[in-house]
Amino acid sequence: MYAIIETGGLQFKVETGMKLNIPKIPGEVGEQIVIDRVLLTDDGKDSVVGTPFVKDATVGATILEHGRDKKIIVFKRKRRKGMEKKQGHRQDYTRVEIGEILVGSVKTPAAETADEKPVAEKADTKKSAPKKTEAKEADTKKSAPKKTEAKEADTKKSAPKKTEAKEADTKKSAPKKTEAKKTDTDKAVSKKTDAKKTVVKKTTKKADKEKTDTE
Repeated sequence: MYAIIETGGLQFKVETGMKLNIPKIPGEVGEQIVIDRVLLTDDGKDSVVGTPFVKDATVGATILEHGRDKKIIVFKRKRRKGMEKKQGHRQDYTRVEIGEILVGSVKTPAAETADEKPVAEKADTKKSAPKKTEAKEADTKKSAPKKTEAKEADTKKSAPKKTEAKEADTKKSAPKKTEAKKTDTDKAVSKKTDAKKTVVKKTTKKADKEKTDTE
């Protein structure tokens, strides 16, 4: 039986007991890993092609070592520019040994533990949810009467203050208006009397001139 897996952006055809180098993956030497990105499986009778991955198919492997591949030379040059660049590179890799290839409902121990953890977390969230809702309801019940009492007290205090302020404003504004009216009338009367006096003076001057002319 063989399978085609994908890891590190590359595809590999693997069989049980095969040793191969794959792009570096995290993990310690001797640690067992599970590769669930399986593109195809074939048991000699039937082959299953994934879309893009085969459902419930996993490939177990054991890390043998971490290393670096042979050096390659990267040389760049631009003609008529005098530009040349030479650089070396060594690719990191991980050597693994392929274990069992599992397809269908059969799961590895690592996969079972991964499935059990989310179930436990969901149970914890369900237990903690009612406590939060009860605490919120208690807070709303306590805060509601306090707010209404505070509003009533504010309205009672603010109502007499507003009426007193209005009465004080009317009392203050009334005498000011009467005083302003009196001053305006006094000024108008004085202006009229001054105008009359000037007219009388002008008429007397004209009469005197006429007398002198006749003489």
